[in-house]
Amino acid sequence: MLPSRPCSYLSGRDGGPLRVLGLDHGWFGISAADATGAQELFFIAWACLFLFLVIPCLKLSLVYPLAVALVFVAVSLAAIGAFTASASVFTAAGAVALAFAFLAFYAWVNVALVAMGEKAIPLPVSE
Repeated sequence: MLPSRPCSYLSGRDGGPLRVLGLDHGWFGISAADATGAQELFFIAWACLFLFLVIPCLKLSLVYPLAVALVFVAVSLAAIGAFTASASVFTAAGAVALAFAFLAFYAWVNVALVAMGEKAIPLPVSE
């Protein structure tokens, strides 16, 4: 089966790697009828984890709790997309994932430059 779009293949909606290797072959012990519910529960569990991780990040620079909060939003949108089977919600979750990946990379570059003795670059979100 060929995917309709590459992003839908990677997210597992068109029989991506997770479904082909695990769910379709019964390796996880989850029937095909229960696969959507398992994905919803997976996303909800990760959303709870990242919601709780926002609290200790509040002591850090603003970019870190914002990045963790964006992870929470992305995983929550993925859970909503799995629950409603909406491709547009999955696309929004991917866009939010790109936003938190950009923030995390930008913060990492800043820390790496400071560790090498360079001048700190201003973060896009500062206090």
